[in-house]
Formats: sequence, C-alpha cells, structure tokens
Amino acid sequence: MVMSSTAYDQARLRKIAHFADGPEVLDIGYAQQPNPYLKAERRVGLDLNDANCDYEEMICGDALRLDQSLGGRRFDTIIAAEFIEHVENPYDFLRSLKPYLKPHGKVIISTPNPVAFPTVFLEWVRSHRFFYTSEHKYYIAPRWVERIIDQSGFDITAISGVGIWPFAFPSIAPSSLCYQVIYCFSPR
Repeated sequence: MVMSSTAYDQARLRKIAHFADGPEVLDIGYAQQPNPYLKAERRVGLDLNDANCDYEEMICGDALRLDQSLGGRRFDTIIAAEFIEHVENPYDFLRSLKPYLKPHGKVIISTPNPVAFPTVFLEWVRSHRFFYTSEHKYYIAPRWVERIIDQSGFDITAISGVGIWPFAFPSIAPSSLCYQVIYCFSPR
C-alpha cells in the first residue's frame, strides 16, 4: 500500500505545472491524478483508463504504444508523473517520447525516491505494508534516474524535490532526501 498525503500530492502537481511550458501539454498516466494546475491552452491526457477531469482531450490508450494513440501529434511538454517506475524498460520508454516533442520541447517526470524517508526506513525493517506496491517494477534512486535520462539521449534542465513526506517543505530539503523527485529534461 502506497500511502498518500493530499498536501504533498498537491505540492507535487503544482511544481510539475510550474515546469510545464507551451500551449500543448500531454499528461501520460493522468487518470489517477489529473493536474488541475496546468496552464496550457490544450491539456491532453493519455491513460489506459478513463478519467473525469477538465482536460480539453482525454485519450484512452497505451503509453507504451504512442504511435497508435497519438499518430504524428507533437507537444510542447510531455508529463509522465509517477509513471516511470511502472514500466519494464524506462530507457525505451523515455526514448519513445522524442518523436512526440515539438522542437525545444521538454519532458517532465516524477518518481518516488527509494532512499528517502519513509521508504528507506521501511526497507530496513522489510515492511511490505506501506510504501510498497505490486504495481511498481522499480524504485529508482535519483542518481540512477539521472543516468537513465542521460543515456536515453536527454539533457536534464532541472531537478526538484517535493519535500520530506508527508510535508512539502522543499526549501529545507535537498531533492536527494525528498520522497518524490521531479526531473525536467530536453532531447539533445
């Protein structure tokens, strides 16, 4: 069971929206938590499940088969928040996003940090009750997320922690200690 804090989740969504640029934004895996803070003129959500939200367009499709869902469409920003830990091959997933970015486009991902409180404590005691889910394929430490991004052909433009869980105090917490970390990057 992955525990949630509404304030923490909202802080993460606000930060992601702050980094999102351009009039067209694609939000991959949005259905569980659409981002109400996105300011783009055209917000497009892509998910396997339908969701009730105020995005201008919602596509029911597979993020691992973007060609079937998006055709030749391109976006200023692609968001895949709390998603990369669910895919078997994060390198291939990130590379697959490049054709769907407009020139000077960017990708924003967020993912849980396995070396942050409380996950590191629960790992020490080998708890499967909290901050543990069968839906995740990986928990990826921040320096390894950076490596995946780099080796997938992107340059990181920003890294931002959300804060120490369950509080969102990013100004006093380095991203390496934050439970969720946001990465912004652009193709080389």
